[in-house]
Amino acid sequence: YQRRVRGKSTMIIFSNSDLDSAVDCLANKAFFASGQAYDSIGKVLVQTSCYEKFCKRLKEKVAKLRVGDAMDHSNDVGATRAVNVAAIKEALTLNTHLSQFSSSGSLPTAGSYHIPTVLLDVQPSNDIWDEAMLGPVVKVASFRTAKEAVSIANHTKQGVGCSVWSEKNSLIMQLTKQLNVGTVWVNCHGIRETSRPSQYRSCTGSAQCGGVDLLKKYMTSAAGPRLTFNDERIDLNLAKSFGKSSTPALPSNKPTVDPEESVNRTIKLFIGGALKRSANDSYRTVRSPTGAVLGSLPDATKKDIRDAVEAAGKAFPGWSGKSGYNRSQILYFLAENICRRKEDFAEVIAQSTGRKYDDGMQEVDTSLQRLFMAAAWADKFTSSPWEQKDPVGVVGITAPAQWPMLGLCSLLGPAIAAGNTVVVLPSDKFPLVAADLCSVIATSDIPGGVVNMVYGSQSPLSLALAQHQHVQAVWYFGYPEGCYVITREGIENNKQVWCEEYNKRKWNSQAQGTGYSINSHCYNNKLVIMPPGDSFAN
Repeated sequence: YQRRVRGKSTMIIFSNSDLDSAVDCLANKAFFASGQAYDSIGKVLVQTSCYEKFCKRLKEKVAKLRVGDAMDHSNDVGATRAVNVAAIKEALTLNTHLSQFSSSGSLPTAGSYHIPTVLLDVQPSNDIWDEAMLGPVVKVASFRTAKEAVSIANHTKQGVGCSVWSEKNSLIMQLTKQLNVGTVWVNCHGIRETSRPSQYRSCTGSAQCGGVDLLKKYMTSAAGPRLTFNDERIDLNLAKSFGKSSTPALPSNKPTVDPEESVNRTIKLFIGGALKRSANDSYRTVRSPTGAVLGSLPDATKKDIRDAVEAAGKAFPGWSGKSGYNRSQILYFLAENICRRKEDFAEVIAQSTGRKYDDGMQEVDTSLQRLFMAAAWADKFTSSPWEQKDPVGVVGITAPAQWPMLGLCSLLGPAIAAGNTVVVLPSDKFPLVAADLCSVIATSDIPGGVVNMVYGSQSPLSLALAQHQHVQAVWYFGYPEGCYVITREGIENNKQVWCEEYNKRKWNSQAQGTGYSINSHCYNNKLVIMPPGDSFAN
């Protein structure tokens, strides 16, 4: 599911840029379509050393702008929606302490118009800085270093695009990688290139625009028919109770022991590279299809989800900062370590699911193929400096239940290969396979926090992931009611949501278990646009 909401773009101006060109571009793009277009400039960051000079030239330029009927080509700014004019006036009334200047022209007597206005010395901590304010209003702030500019630009609800103005090529390349936006313009703004992909970020939504990737979303066959909010397969009564009830857990001081076994397995949560007990220190019994007790499963809570998300967030900068080649070598090492324990995994699958040992071995072999393929893809996500594929961030995965290892590896491999960190909710019916996988992950050079396993009832834990503000994407494979609730909760805080019914995708199929249908969810597209000709004065 993809969503787009309103937002405006940012402009970063360094002291070594062509200030006259930057002022002309700002006056054109900030008030184009009366500042109501998605690529209109709403915020401007100017380096301190040239701040006064830039503001002086901008004031002279804005003073000459004319407001009137857009069909009259002598006018620079057209009409503004009445609701936007009211919102702008209210915001300006609450911020009368800000210094400002505007056009010296008069407004037409009839129609809905607002005079072009520039607010100076706006602090990023001020609420008005992060307001979209759809209309002819521009907010200007200063910065000292490139690091500070990137920090201010990324700490925003709007992730449409950003233009960078500088004559230093190395600085441009550095900022294009660090800015968390869909499009980066170099010494220009608002140029559109529909043949290349871009994708919105933050609270602007996750809608994708242009490029071959967008065509593939329409041309690639889905694993099954997509659920809608009014689908007949959704039981709304079950959807209302989704995530609110959980199977009673066994207290840790009353363990269930199989009389035929001397010791049963006790699984622990895998968070931040370490095995930990659940916050409420309670467990569930894991049984085979014949009823034999196989072990004890932790009953995780929302507190454990918060700990796992925090660990994944801390690990994300380091993991995403590694080269694709480095990540691929780590994934190869993980697959090789699993290969040494193929028989153990096959036996656990057979015990847990009741299938034959040969079927379990076939699932292990297919899972290894998926991990090797993900490792091979790790250094091939970024195609060029002008079409970058950035990792999404922290991804919450609710793994499908019917393939305890294959479904998990088919999702886990591509996600971390792209540079994401994950919080995984393994199958609550067959969790022993995921527990064995954690023991291999812990000894396979994967940094702590990159992979976090949280066991328990999938319904309340999936809901906690969908509602967590620091989770950038949620992948859910479960019942229709779960897809309905997770999608609804995920779009409330503008997550990238991928929901499918657990039995619709054929995970043992090469076409549906790997390839673009999965890889496309692992990254965000970023487009870097440089105008033709000489973009740099020197």
